[in-house]
Amino acid sequence: MIEVLVEIGWNYVSVVHTEGDYGSTGYEALLGHARNDSRVCLADPLVIQDKDDNYDDVIIKLQKNPMTKVVVVF
Repeated sequence: MIEVLVEIGWNYVSVVHTEGDYGSTGYEALLGHARNDSRVCLADPLVIQDKDDNYDDVIIKLQKNPMTKVVVVF
């Protein structure tokens, strides 16, 4: 994933993930690779919470961040 982001030229990436195993594990793996590669900066993650149905809140937060041009979703 990091190599794809670098190849396209995206160096600041917002991340949205679910609370479940797939979402959290995917984010943690991406974070681990990003820590070892200074070419990509990850914004603070936004979490879609299964219980709260907070989709609108996540979208509003993404829209409020002027740096957000790319979103990786797990």
